Formats: sequence, structure tokens, C-alpha cells
Amino acid sequence: MTFFLLILTNRNINLRFGKVYTYIINLKFKMFYLKNGKVMVKVEFLGPINLEPIELDISNLKELADFMQKKPELKEWIGNSAVAVNDVIVNSIDYKLKSGDKISILPPVCGG
Repeated sequence: MTFFLLILTNRNINLRFGKVYTYIINLKFKMFYLKNGKVMVKVEFLGPINLEPIELDISNLKELADFMQKKPELKEWIGNSAVAVNDVIVNSIDYKLKSGDKISILPPVCGG
């Protein structure tokens, strides 16, 4: 009986430690992703853009357009590319982003 209680006590300690540890991790995660009211999103560039995905601290697609405008290798793709957020085409530049959103820049392509 004592052995069983000891295991149960150790398990409770581990669970408590796990909850505290999880809380600390969640707190750090929130601080990292929600600083200054913005969110971290992943941006991938498809097709002939040929750039590696990046993570940006932005809250809407207008901020993404501003970022792309400053980069010579991306500037040409602003006006003629479609944008998808989490695999859904979005037409509004004011579209609100959430932490963890995946943005895809889809350049025009031709094919048959």
C-alpha cells in the first residue's frame, strides 16, 4: 500500500510540474507570437518566385505588401500574384491574420 501511494505521489508531482512547465511554455509562446499586437505567420513563395519560406511579424496582408514592396526580388510579384491564407484565396488586403497562419504567394502561371 505504501508503495502504491509513493507512486501516486510522484505521479501527482510530475503532473503538477507538467502543468507549470506547460504554462511557462504557453506564456513564452504567447509573448513571442503576440508582441506589439502583431502575429507570426509563415509566408511561402510558389512557382517561379523561387524563394525559401519566411516568418513575418504582421497582422494583415497590407503589411505583407509593404514588406514585399521593399524587397527587389519580390516587388515585381505584388500586383500580379494571388494570395492564399491557409489554402483559401483571399482578395482583401485588410484580411486579419492569426498566429500560425500560412500565407501562399501564387504567381500567375501558364500551362496546358
